[in-house]
Order: sequence, then structure tokens, then C-alpha cells
Amino acid sequence: MEGKVVLRFGTIVSLLLLVALVGATIANAYSNAKVFDVRRYGAKPDGKSDSSEAFLAAWNDACKYEGKARVVVPPGEFVTDAIMFLGPCKGSMGFIMKGRLSPPDRLSDSGKWITFRYVNGLMVSGHGTFDGRSYADPSPKPSAMSLRFEFINDGVISHIRSVNSRNAHMQIYGCNKIRMHNILIKAPGNSKNTDGIKIGASTDVHVTNSVIGTGDDCIAILGKSSDIHVSQVFCGPGHGISIGSMGYYPNNEKNDVVTGVTVTDCTFRGTTDGVRIKTWATPNAGLVQNLTFSNIHLDSVDNPIIIDQEYCPKPPCNQVPSHIRIEDVTYDNVWGTSRSAVAVKLNCSKMYGCKGLVLKDINMIQKNGLDATSFCSNAVGATHGVQKPSPCL
Repeated sequence: MEGKVVLRFGTIVSLLLLVALVGATIANAYSNAKVFDVRRYGAKPDGKSDSSEAFLAAWNDACKYEGKARVVVPPGEFVTDAIMFLGPCKGSMGFIMKGRLSPPDRLSDSGKWITFRYVNGLMVSGHGTFDGRSYADPSPKPSAMSLRFEFINDGVISHIRSVNSRNAHMQIYGCNKIRMHNILIKAPGNSKNTDGIKIGASTDVHVTNSVIGTGDDCIAILGKSSDIHVSQVFCGPGHGISIGSMGYYPNNEKNDVVTGVTVTDCTFRGTTDGVRIKTWATPNAGLVQNLTFSNIHLDSVDNPIIIDQEYCPKPPCNQVPSHIRIEDVTYDNVWGTSRSAVAVKLNCSKMYGCKGLVLKDINMIQKNGLDATSFCSNAVGATHGVQKPSPCL
């Protein structure tokens, strides 16, 4: 595997150290813009006072500005209730988070905390932290997602941290042309439903150079999504990078479609799954097509390569053959160690099977040094190059 570029732990440290060096770049992003400092609107960085009205007032004034506007959250800890930063705006918008933002114990909207909606040309950056304050505190809290980006066109989300979310950290929904990079997402491995990034009903989304550790999927790519690219992401702990789940809702055939996904140069460490496709065993139709997983390093992963078309996290389930079609999936240069004996599991639907699978240069052994095995059911495709474990296609 020499010569391949993969995000290893040392690379992660280097990337985080480089954050300081890009400070000038972030500064340039708003130095020639009109600045709307939330403190001037009454926000208090004391970690107690509710600054929701001040944040909204700053946003609303910035949104009316006909030019480059930047809402700036300076260093300090601020508290806001559920907020929706709503567009469209008259100029390009930036939200520069340099401080720390936290919610109160009880949110006015139990499902949302910070939402950006209907904004063209949005930038969220600044090296600041969105702290959901859930798993740092054992008391029960509503399960609100930390950050929602809804119907955003041409957006950049970079150099921010999301920690201790109460539900998923970030959701990308109904968006087009989104660039996400240099993001740190962190939640305990035993925290429920704390997906790192959920992408749904979106096109042309790139996630790069980021570190994600959660109690659920590091990245989940959901229905009605296409042209999704993930590269140089470190995942762990968590449930890996997943396509789906799909097929749960009836009469959803047009929405249960994912096409054109590439996941490359990524590292998984100590996760329950690596690269995964999951569909419910229901008669609800859909399509997963044209996926490529390449240059993937897996270190002590339970299910390194897995297609599960009998996904059933909470039995009993409607166990009929999945009606989600899976076609044209390539695994190229995947190597590392598996905590389970079965390193490659391709459990496809009896209804359609999986067609056009390609396994190229697969080199997986068990964590204990023993040979791993593979399992195939209704899987059709071809193999090339090194094959460890022995292929079952």
C-alpha cells in the first residue's frame, strides 16, 4: 500500500496544528466586509445570559446589507436558544464563530438549535466551537440537532468545532454546492444518535480534511443525494461512513435514491463499521448507484466492508426482501484489520441482488493476526488484484 495517500493519525495532528496558520486566511475573509459584532447588539460572553435576540438582530441587519456582511461572534462563551438565521439576503453572508456557543438546558424547539436556511453564498467559519452541552452533563435534555443547513446554495463550512451534540451534529438538507473542510466533530462513542454529518436531498457536497468521532455514523448520506465527495476524513469512534439507511418509509421511491458518491483517502479507527450501505428489509423501492470507496485504511473495525440489506436496528422488522436496488459499487485499495472474522460482508437483497460490484486490491486480516473471511449473498461482480480475504463474489 505504499505510495497511497491516507489520512493517518499523524496527519490529523498536523492538520490541526495548521489551523493556526490559516488564521490570516479567515481574517481576510471578513476584513474587507462590514462587520456585525453580536456584542454591539447586547450579546454577553458570560456563559449564562440568553443572547438569542442579539444574535438575531445582528443577523437581520447583516442580511439587509447590500455587500459582503459578516456576523462576528468574538471570543467568550455565549448562550442562545433555538435560532433560525433566515435568508435570502441582499449580499454574501458570513457567520464568523470565534467564541463558544452553547444552548440552555431546555430549548424552545426540541428538535433544532442553530439553523441556517435559504441563504446563497454562506460562509460559516472562524475556529469557534458549537457545544451542545449534552454528554458533558448527565441530565436529560431534548434531542436537538446542533447545526442545520437547509436550502443553502454555494456554501462553505470550515474551521469550526461541534462537540457534545444532543442529536446529530450537522445536517445538510436541500443544499447545492457545499464545501465542508477542516471540521472537528466530537462526541462520546456511547452517545446515541450523534451522527457527525447527515447529508440528504443535496447535490455537489464535498467533505474534506476533517476529524469526526461520534456515537453514530461519522457521515450518513441519505436519500435524494447525488455528487457527494468525501476525502481525507478520519472517523472514530462511530459507525463509519454510511449510505442510508434507506427503504424505511413507504411511497418514497423518488426520494430513496443515492447516486454518484466517492469516499477516498479516509481512515477508520475502532469503529463498528467502515464503509457501509444499509437498507431496510421492506417492499419500499429505491436505488443506490455509482459508488466508489478507494484508498481506505481500517484499523480495528468490526465490519470493514459491509452491505446490509436486512438492516434492522430495533427488531422485530418487516423481514421481506429489500426493494432497494444496489448497482455499480467499487471498492479499490482497502486494507487494515478487522475485529470480526468476517471482514467483507455483502448481504444483498433476494429481490434484486447487488449488481456490478468490483473488489480491487483488498487486503484485510483480523486484528488478532488470523486470516479474515468474506460472506456474500446475492452479490454479483468481479475481483481484481490482491484479495484478502478470499473473495466470495
